[in-house]
Order: sequence, then C-alpha cells, then structure tokens
Amino acid sequence: RFHGYFSHNTFAARSSSVNAARTTVSPATDQYDVPSRAGGGDAQWVRRGARHELTVGIDGQWVRGETNEDSRFVDGAFTRRRHTGGEQVLGGLWVQDIVQLAPRWRLLGAARLDSWHSRDGFRQEEDLARGIALEPVAFEAHSVTVGSPSLGVVFRPGSAWTLRASAYAGFRAPTINELYRPVRVAGDNITEANPSLEPERVRGAELGVVLSPGRAFHAETTFFWTELERAVFSVTIGRADGGPATIPPCGFLPAGGSCRQRQNVGVLRSLGVELTLQSRVTSWLSAHGELMLLDSEVTSAPQFPQLVGKQGRMAPEAMAGVGARLTGPKGLSFAVDARWVGPRYDDDLNVLRIGSLVTLNAALERDLRTGLTLFLSGENLLDRENPIGRNGALEEIGVPFLVRLGARWRLGSK
Repeated sequence: RFHGYFSHNTFAARSSSVNAARTTVSPATDQYDVPSRAGGGDAQWVRRGARHELTVGIDGQWVRGETNEDSRFVDGAFTRRRHTGGEQVLGGLWVQDIVQLAPRWRLLGAARLDSWHSRDGFRQEEDLARGIALEPVAFEAHSVTVGSPSLGVVFRPGSAWTLRASAYAGFRAPTINELYRPVRVAGDNITEANPSLEPERVRGAELGVVLSPGRAFHAETTFFWTELERAVFSVTIGRADGGPATIPPCGFLPAGGSCRQRQNVGVLRSLGVELTLQSRVTSWLSAHGELMLLDSEVTSAPQFPQLVGKQGRMAPEAMAGVGARLTGPKGLSFAVDARWVGPRYDDDLNVLRIGSLVTLNAALERDLRTGLTLFLSGENLLDRENPIGRNGALEEIGVPFLVRLGARWRLGSK
C-alpha cells in the first residue's frame, strides 16, 4: 500500500491589547502572511501466514513554514517587523509482527527507527520607525536519530474475556510552530518560539481488561502509565506586573502582560485509568459511556525547579461522557451525547485555573436512497458559557449554542 500528499496553506491573524482599565483596545500584532508547505508519504508491505502477520513500512515528511508579522504598536503605527521560519524533514522505518503463540495467546512486537532534521531556521527583524534592518540570525541545524520498541501480549481466558498488556517507547519532534513561530493570545501574553528545542521521548505501559459477552454489551478498562522526557512546555519567563517592561526574549510587554517561551522542561508523568461501556439495548437503541481519571505531574525539571509537582497544562483530573443513539425506520437516526471535563490549568505554574465544562449535543439524520444524507445538529444545547482558557483575569469561553443544517452526498455503492 502506498500513500502520498502535498499541501500549501497560508493565513493571516491579528491580535489586540487591552489597557488595565479595559477602556481602550490597541493593535498588538499583525501576522499578515503565514505560509506553509508540506509533503510526504508512506509505503507498507504486509505478509500474512498461519501464525504470523508481518508488516514492514517506511514513511517520510517535509515541512516548511514562516511567519511575517508587524508588532510594537506605538503612536498609531507598528514599529517592528519580523520574518522567521525554517524547515524540517522526518523519516522512519518500522517493522511489526503479530504472532499467534497459542489458541489463547497472541504476541505483538514492533520496532521503529526515526530520523529528524531541523534546518534553514532564520530570523530577520526591521526597525520600521528608523527604516533599518537589524542583524539577521541563522539558527543552528539539529539532527536526531532514535529507536522506539514496543511489545504487547493478549490473552483470552474465555470467550467473553480478554486481557492485554503492553510496554512501549515513542518519539515526537517539535513542530515548526514550536521552533520558529511566536504566538500572542488574547490580552498581552506572548509565547516565544525556541529553535533549540529537542524532540520529546516517551515510555509507558498499559494493562487492559475487556469484557464482551456478546454483541449487546462491551466494557473495556485500561490502566496506563507514561513518562514524557524533555516535555515541551510554555514556561513563564516573567511578568510585567509593575508596569510596562522589556522581558527577553519577548521584548516589550504592556502592564499586566506575561512572557513565556517553549522549553524542554524535564519529565512529565501521567498515571490514570480509562473506562468505556457500550450497550445495544434493543435493535433500535444503543448507549455508551466513558470515564477517565488522570494524575499528570511534572516530576523532574532541573532547569525549572518551580515546575516540579505542578499539574500538566490543560490536563484535567477527570473527564466523563454519556450518549445514546436511536435508529428508526426509513433511514432516520437520532443521537445525543453529554460531556463533562473537570477543572484544569492554562499555565505551567498552575495559577490560571479553568473551571469545569459541560456540553450537550444532538444530531438528527435522514438517509435517502439516492446516497444523500440530510442532517440537523445542535452543539451546546444548554448554551452554557463553558470556560476553555484563561489569560490573566480574562476567561475564554467555548462555542455558544450552535445549529448546523447540511447534506452529505455519497457517490457509488461503497
């Protein structure tokens, strides 16, 4: 099997700054051109035998992106222009074998070799007020090659029960955004990129129990433990609490603003359990439910000791959801689901606490014989002001009550 792709995208974004009294709004940044290009593909070969299913694969990806923006709005005009960007190339080889050891035992072993190259990183700034270009900066190239093994076993003691266990290691390269693109969110908080970021490495283990006595009921419980080394955090460097200030590497900050930069902080440990239930109540009614409990904590941060013991950003201690689906005659179906997400933090220091959120969604569909499907869906039916982010005293809320009416058309018989 072969798969390939290429994409070219661009967008523009503007941000604003609000004064302390919340009486005036001023332009903060104008990212007038943010283009990116990417291409890649993969190839996979599979051979199935009486006891083995062997898979060998290769994949690769190339990404290039840049940001062109104006900033430092003074006396009615932007006074600084910045061009920054770079590219990265990723490639990997992997092999996997699924072995039927015995009628009730199955073994899965896999190994992957990844290579990551970050190159051609640059930053060029212009002082628009004086009409001069500042000294350009060329960032150092990075190359890393890592191996990632995994091993799993599945045991079926009976027709209704399945036990499984696995251990694994993984790899994630920092993105172009994390390496080169600065971000300014609502208000006066700036998150600087970091071209010196190293890839994250993860190791973990899982233990699962599956109960499936028949097509009418399915339950699955998974216990998991992971340790993320060199975890990429947006680390708080400083705050302009006493008034406007210049804080490297962010530069000038209005009063109340904060400066953050993406950094490899150390080790983030996650421990938790997931529970999933599915039931076919009748031929026309099915229901499902999910629950996750999570303990996420920074356990080591040699360069940032203030983060040790802090909860991972945007990692709630609990999440839950329930839903049901009714299938009627003549292609009619109706689905409803509710989701709850517990409190979490929007910063590395666990100061900006976000409250819990609840959403209720529903969808009505009608399949027509011509391959056309009509649907009517509603999101956040309770129209709650659900908190999804916090920026100092400002709280970002999610989508209000939203209705969609649409159609899908399927060509062919499959």
